[in-house]
Amino acid sequence: MNPQPWRILIIDDNADDRADLRRMLLRGGARRYRFSEAERGAIGVSMVLDKAAGPVDCVLLDYHLSDMDALEVLAALCNGAGVPPCPVVVITGSDLDEGPALLRAGAQDYIGKQWTGVESLTRAVANAIDRFALLAERRNAEAALRASEDRYRGLFDSIDEGFCIVEMMFDEHDKAVDYRFLEVNPAFERQSGLSGALGKTISELVPDLEAVWFEAYGSVALTGEPVRVEQHARGLQRWFSVYAFRLGAAKQRQVAILFNDTTERKAYETTLSNATAAAETANRAKSEFLSAMSHELRSPLNAILGFSQLIESGTPPPAEAQRRSLAQILQAGWYLLALIDEILDLALVESGKMAMDLQPVSLAEVMSDCQAMVEPQAQGRGISITYPLFEPPCVVQADRTRLKQVIVNLLTNAIKYNHAGGKVDVHCSVLPDGRVRVSVQDTGAGLSEQHLT
Repeated sequence: MNPQPWRILIIDDNADDRADLRRMLLRGGARRYRFSEAERGAIGVSMVLDKAAGPVDCVLLDYHLSDMDALEVLAALCNGAGVPPCPVVVITGSDLDEGPALLRAGAQDYIGKQWTGVESLTRAVANAIDRFALLAERRNAEAALRASEDRYRGLFDSIDEGFCIVEMMFDEHDKAVDYRFLEVNPAFERQSGLSGALGKTISELVPDLEAVWFEAYGSVALTGEPVRVEQHARGLQRWFSVYAFRLGAAKQRQVAILFNDTTERKAYETTLSNATAAAETANRAKSEFLSAMSHELRSPLNAILGFSQLIESGTPPPAEAQRRSLAQILQAGWYLLALIDEILDLALVESGKMAMDLQPVSLAEVMSDCQAMVEPQAQGRGISITYPLFEPPCVVQADRTRLKQVIVNLLTNAIKYNHAGGKVDVHCSVLPDGRVRVSVQDTGAGLSEQHLT
């Protein structure tokens, strides 16, 4: 497959010279060409810069033109960019002293007119085009590298975390003993409290830094294994959250460190922990006080109830007015005793000392006790209650007192929220896993969906 022809622009004010250059290139090999010509430098510059006309692969430029010389043409083509948009080969007179200046001005090559032949011209054009392509690749690579460096520097400078790159220093036993700061970002000083760190060692800045930091970073440099740690730096009087990873090969011994000053957060956590511990201590003290006070209140109250009962049943019997007074004393005493029991239960739960006394319990006996306790309330509202028959007897593993409390609460609610003359049904069934379910159903209005939720 034949390559695309090269477009050659010949800028020369001599028509015979332009024709000679065309003939030499055409005789120089199998390469095909498309020629364009310009007699003046200004016209040639406009033809090169005219994007609509398409790119020029190479310019053959006569040094001396009627309107400008080759250096001026190159300056116009470069337009401050340092290189022209296409390779330029300058055809000079017999004096080649202008050559270095032409190369500095952007020309790819120069050749003396009196020594220009088929082979030398063809080789100069081909070399100029190849060299220009290599230079373009290098410029593109350099531009990409600069863009990458700009992105890195922008990220490096913008992050809020402190960031630095350090070079680890080891003794003859590969023990890390120090490190030098190679790079630091703007947030470094704010996060670390260290100023002027660049180029210095940490030992110069913090002579009493703990060995744990050298060990951690030294391990990263030698093994390549990153490390994440939160540690207190006594020499800096700060807490740091650190992530460190190795840069490059092990022989470079460079470590990148990303870190945050967590001193304020640690102080807050310590204050919160101390406050929580103090609150728990105060809460335990309160619960223990309530528990002890409940026991202390129970003793005199038992004496009041006991002597009131003795007076009530004594001989001669008390008068009617005395019986009413005793009834009020007993009613208030039993109510106060119930309140004390509730306080005692609450204190035990809060102090973590509440325990269930699990033992075999006859469900029939518990149900009978509950029936006796709620029957007066049910009769007062005309509510009938049906209880299950326990045949054969049903014995469960439970805390008798707590079980009785639960069933009494269920029955009391069923009576309280029922309508006058209603019904309450108590059912008992054995579940497949061996547990016993007790359910209480009443004929009251029940709860709406909103209240049920």
